[in-house]
This record gives sequence, C-alpha cells and structure tokens, in this order.
Amino acid sequence: MILQALAQLPEDELREMLPEARNRADRARIEVEQIEEALAVQAPSRGRTGHTRERILEFVKEHGPVAPKQVIEFMNGDDDAAAAVVYNALSRMARDGDLIRGNNGYSAPAAEVGEPQAVAPAPGEVQATVQVAAAPAVAVAPPTPAT
Repeated sequence: MILQALAQLPEDELREMLPEARNRADRARIEVEQIEEALAVQAPSRGRTGHTRERILEFVKEHGPVAPKQVIEFMNGDDDAAAAVVYNALSRMARDGDLIRGNNGYSAPAAEVGEPQAVAPAPGEVQATVQVAAAPAVAVAPPTPAT
C-alpha cells in the first residue's frame, strides 16, 4: 500500500526523499546497536554481548590483528554512521578487555586464541624459570653415489 502511494509520486520528489530516508535508517541502526551494547553492559555476568561485539570479536579472532577499516568493511559499514558504531564498539571492547589495541590494530587477548598467559605465583610460592637448551646439531653425510 505504501509502495503504491510512493510509486504515484514524481521521480524527482522520490529522489529528494531518499537521502532523508537513508539518514533515518542509519539513525535507527545506530540506536539498535546502542541498545544492544547497553544490554551487554547491564548483563556482563551472564556473558551476554551485543550483536556488534559478537561479530567483531569473531572477525578479530579469525583475522587479527585488524585495522578498524577492515572491521568496518566486514560489518558492511559504507557510511559515516556505521563507521562510528564500529569505532565506538572497538574502543569499548578494548576498554573492557575484550580486545587488545596495538600498533598493528586490534587483536583478541591471548586467552581468547588459546595461547598461555603468565600467571603470578600465589603468596608463599616461588616463581621458577625453566630454560630449555637447544638440541645439539647433528651432521648428516651426503648420500653416496650408487655403483
């Protein structure tokens, strides 16, 4: 019904309406992202995260370290509003410890990608350092020619 009404309008009027409609859609998308992030902030103990954070974290785990521009492209951010959502999410995720911000971009914390993390000794325990010696070199003779 709305489509039929819009189809009756002149083309130039429709083209004038289009940018404002896109702006409203962008604002609505930003509002949805902010509501999801607010829900994630309210319920961190239950492990809930916003959809944006989940998608970004999975992308960084698979491709990390990544530049913000790569994340924006992954999230199909083709406008300033979508880019702002991604920049805000990356900043908050780094602040919250979900991501690490480095010179090469954002990456997942070591625990997120299965790497061991250093653990401080408990009170009364002694921290030991183990050094593993390299294996000695073994000389290998070239094969002898067959006769």
